[in-house]
Amino acid sequence: MSELSEATERRTLEEIKDALVFVVIETHGWGVNRKLGDDDYETLAAKELTAASKNLTKDPRYKAIRQIVRATDRWLEDIEVRVKFGGPGSRAIPVARLEEVVDGLEERRTAYFEAVETFIAALPEIKAKASLPKSEGGLGPLYDERQWPTAADIKSRFEFEWSVEERLTPSAKPGISSRTVERERDKLRKKWEGAADTIETGLFTELAKLVSKLAERCTDDKEKGKARIFQYTTVENLRDFLELLRDRNVTGSKRLEEIATRCEKLLEGTDAQAIRDSDSLRGILGEKFTAIAKELDETATVKSRQFNFGQASGF
Repeated sequence: MSELSEATERRTLEEIKDALVFVVIETHGWGVNRKLGDDDYETLAAKELTAASKNLTKDPRYKAIRQIVRATDRWLEDIEVRVKFGGPGSRAIPVARLEEVVDGLEERRTAYFEAVETFIAALPEIKAKASLPKSEGGLGPLYDERQWPTAADIKSRFEFEWSVEERLTPSAKPGISSRTVERERDKLRKKWEGAADTIETGLFTELAKLVSKLAERCTDDKEKGKARIFQYTTVENLRDFLELLRDRNVTGSKRLEEIATRCEKLLEGTDAQAIRDSDSLRGILGEKFTAIAKELDETATVKSRQFNFGQASGF
């Protein structure tokens, strides 16, 4: 899908680029880099280090540090747009949300290092427990004081940093030929075209899932002959998504904006309790949201088929 084919409803590539910045986040912990998956993190730490370090990573105060990182990941996932464009740890953030993200990262960084200090302060306690006999839950004869790191060593392993970057068009510099510059500009342009498609497809897909979930909850279970269990979060998750969508829709898709507006109007003046208590309201919303879900699913499928995966290589 090219920029021209979407000219009537999509911003230009330059406008899309201006609407995004990339926040590169790196967090390190005891053992390995956060860029690995959670399972790899624990497994490699156990293999790389000693019995002492295994005890450290099992401590709940260590796990509290990891939970802050995971919670930060989940928070950013709700704000970013889905583009793999910048390598591990890089997230595409709408410019309109950048200050919120920076402030949030500052708060989470503070909480992260407070948790690190709590963990380090507990080192004597952890060592004391590990020195106990195996019958009392310790390491017994495997305990070796020489294997235990110092507080300073542990502290030096933890990091929570980020930087804000832009993906700018390469410019001519002494020693670089105009042919090379133009080739790199063309490669970057194709990546941005692919990124625009990916962003739209991802937003349509996310919205389709939330709308389908709400439609399903509003529809009676025919097998059981009664209304399905209706959760508060079913409505609030959709409301939260719609609230963020204005900023995340960096391509300016009119189609996406129009469908989102229809969803918002359907939810005006109601809440989960009202939907749960009213069979007629639940029936009306079930019918309306089922139709929108089908429309969204068809749109997302079409956009996915149109996507040129060759343009996305290297994201």
